[in-house]
Amino acid sequence: MRIFNKISVVAAAAVFSGFATYAVAQSNSDLPDIGSPAGTIANLDEEAQIGRMIIQQMREQNYLLEDPEASDYIQTLGLKLASQAPDSDRQFHYLVARESDINAEALPGAFIVVNYGTILAADTESELAGVLAHETAHVTQRHLVRGALAQSHQSLETT
Repeated sequence: MRIFNKISVVAAAAVFSGFATYAVAQSNSDLPDIGSPAGTIANLDEEAQIGRMIIQQMREQNYLLEDPEASDYIQTLGLKLASQAPDSDRQFHYLVARESDINAEALPGAFIVVNYGTILAADTESELAGVLAHETAHVTQRHLVRGALAQSHQSLETT
């Protein structure tokens, strides 16, 4: 859970900064697409490498639930949702954490971890799909990277 708490703080900052960036982008839809500033922090390959490293650490700490039935279920449901995302060509990975809390996290590199407590608390598959869709949107909008970019801008302004 220690790794997850640090990631949660970064993810929360990314969500808030990502919403502002998204709102500005939506209001200027007639402008040409000149790319995202998120690419200046990390490209998709670098994000995937970071995500793999985080997942490896989670596995080493026995944080992930390595149950084939639960893993197949969450991966199948997640991929159905990801196929409808704008970044549907990305390789999404949906995993289950050994945590009873209700929570889920989007990690760099299109890795999404959902606590088993979230799965058990969902009354319907649609509720669980809503959680996975929310986390999938964080990945497609690159909220973690945009949050890191916003943080780097803030630290430059305060120094």
